[in-house]
Order: sequence, then structure tokens, then C-alpha cells
Amino acid sequence: MIVYKYNEEGYYIGPPHDCQRCPKTGGWLYPPRYLTTEPGEQEKYKCAKADGDKWISVDDNRNREIWNIQTGRREICEHFDIPENYTTVKPPDEMYHTYFNGSWVVDKKKKSEYDEQKKVVEDEALISAEIRKIAISNLGSKLKVVKK
Repeated sequence: MIVYKYNEEGYYIGPPHDCQRCPKTGGWLYPPRYLTTEPGEQEKYKCAKADGDKWISVDDNRNREIWNIQTGRREICEHFDIPENYTTVKPPDEMYHTYFNGSWVVDKKKKSEYDEQKKVVEDEALISAEIRKIAISNLGSKLKVVKK
């Protein structure tokens, strides 16, 4: 007889188990937790869970990419349910978004800070380029003096 096992929390742990008969009594030797009905195919991010004498489909987010809504950091979920303060919605690449009501939105304060920081970096790059030009120009002048 084929049965379908589940763990202490009720989640299907397949593969199907082929029960054997007891040599002494002739009765079936069943595993501790099982149903006789097949759990059926499950959609992506779903799994079968025993509910009394039937299977129900529940969320299974194990090995799914999730993002921390406070830091935007990507992690791999280790749980059936998505932990509090995490989402499956990937944040934009820009670092000035905040998670709000189910989506990532522009945080005006973070955007302003980001723009200021970007401007400082751009200004520093322009200054460095100008310093290099002046240094090269001065080096060229000194070389001309040595040649004379």
C-alpha cells in the first residue's frame, strides 16, 4: 500500500512510501504520519500540507529571494512563510528608495542625500582631472626649460 508522509508540522516530505505487511500479523506497517491520498502537483512557491485527512496547498518560500525592507539587502529565505520585515519585491538599484505599502518608493530625503553625494563625487573627479592637466602642463614647461 502506498502512503504519503508528512513531518511534525504537517508538510509533505515524500517520496511516496510503500508500506509493507507485518510478517506476524499480516497488517500494514504504516509510518507515524501519513495520508493515503496523493498530495498532487503544487504551484511555484507552494507545497502540500496535511489538514486532517486531506492535503491543502500552502506557501513555501524556502530558497526564494527575499529583500530586507529596512536595508534592501537580498537574502535567501529559509522558511515556508516570508519573515516579518522582508518582501519578495526586488528594490530598484538606486539606494534612495524606502519600502512602503507593498512597494519601493523614492524617499525624498534619501534622494536628496544621494544627489548631494553624487555631486561631491563628480566635483572631486573634475578637480582631480584639472589638477592632472595642470601637473602635466607644469611638467611640460619644466622640460622646455631643461632643453634650453
